[in-house]
Amino acid sequence: MPTFLTRRMVFLHLPKTGGTWVAQAVAAAGVQTSRPDPPAGQRYSDHGHAYLPDVSVGERFSVAFVRHPLDWWRSYWAYRMRVGWSMENALDSAVASDDFNDFVARVLDHCPGHLDGLVGQFVGSPAPRVDFVGRFEHLVDDTCTALRLGGESFYEAAVRAHPNVNVNDYASFRAHYRPDVAARLVDAEHQTIERFYPHDPIPATFIAGASAAMSAPVQHGGRARPSPNLGERQRLADRVLALERALDRSHRAEEELELALSQTRSQLDQTERALDSLRASNVVRYTRPLRIAYYRTRAHQDLRVGRLGSSGARQVYARLTGASRDGAD
Repeated sequence: MPTFLTRRMVFLHLPKTGGTWVAQAVAAAGVQTSRPDPPAGQRYSDHGHAYLPDVSVGERFSVAFVRHPLDWWRSYWAYRMRVGWSMENALDSAVASDDFNDFVARVLDHCPGHLDGLVGQFVGSPAPRVDFVGRFEHLVDDTCTALRLGGESFYEAAVRAHPNVNVNDYASFRAHYRPDVAARLVDAEHQTIERFYPHDPIPATFIAGASAAMSAPVQHGGRARPSPNLGERQRLADRVLALERALDRSHRAEEELELALSQTRSQLDQTERALDSLRASNVVRYTRPLRIAYYRTRAHQDLRVGRLGSSGARQVYARLTGASRDGAD
């Protein structure tokens, strides 16, 4: 159930960004989850990846995760090497290869910017967009942050203790980019990188000969690598924006609660005034005498038709009518 709802949140799962782990960890933390119903006439994929336009977000706090494009394509290739290529899938049939760099070259030839398109469908464009965009690289911390901003009560220790799932075997399927291939891919997926990873467009750890790459950083598109501080500022800006949206939702909920309380107080005041009016009326004063008169009349009728023939019945009659032992009213 990659795309799921909670009472206060909706999580949109961009494939290969840890969504399976998030769903399991959130459930393990005591948060009840459910799968959203697809729009009329549509259905979700077998893996349950629903796009942002296809999910009724409503007033829920929306959350999604992204992953660095270089790492995303590594994960996709290693996953297919582990489970096999799906030749019914148009992407797989065009790019399948047992050699990682050959695979990436085919991606660039057949579907450049493929991940940029997916990010737009799941995360949204800069405006409008989901409320909180976490990073796969900080999956545990950002999941806890999202739950807090969304207003969910959860057991944080359970999230942090949840084991990894769907881990690729990079020891068996080595996936390191040649520098020229990495630079081409970064240019093809530049929208996602400039939006979410401006601090580290080409992580050295993904490049063949990482030590050399670290000593001489690769440039892409004729632009030098920005300062690492940009990435932290971007993540901080995203969190501030998410917090502002969460506060706006809280303020709206508070206003709605105040309105409901005001309406309830008004209804209580009306009820209290009605009760005061009833107490002051003659209805209450005459309620008991009318009840006694009613039972006296019933007892007289029952006596006349012989329903109170026994001495015990007569005693009941005397008690109801207030008659004395000698028969005097």
